Amino acid sequence: MGAIVIGLVAAKLLLHPALVALCAFVLIPLAAAEAQAATVMASLPTAATVFVLAQRYRTEAETVATAILVGHLASVVTVSGLLVAFL
Repeated sequence: MGAIVIGLVAAKLLLHPALVALCAFVLIPLAAAEAQAATVMASLPTAATVFVLAQRYRTEAETVATAILVGHLASVVTVSGLLVAFL
């Protein structure tokens, strides 16, 4: 597993939800339930559609497939942790 895959997964599972939480809770103060829902949605792993696009355009399909697999495995911890934090 390469540094690119780790970077992609970290960006999707950690950076993306953090930026959405910043926007939802601070910059555009939404109601608590709405902000939490937006943050949880942002913390979900990369969709398989990304692989279909990578394969169609013949670019980095293996890297994307690995990132999707690793992201789904890691999201068990990150999404669960976020849900527990919002309880």
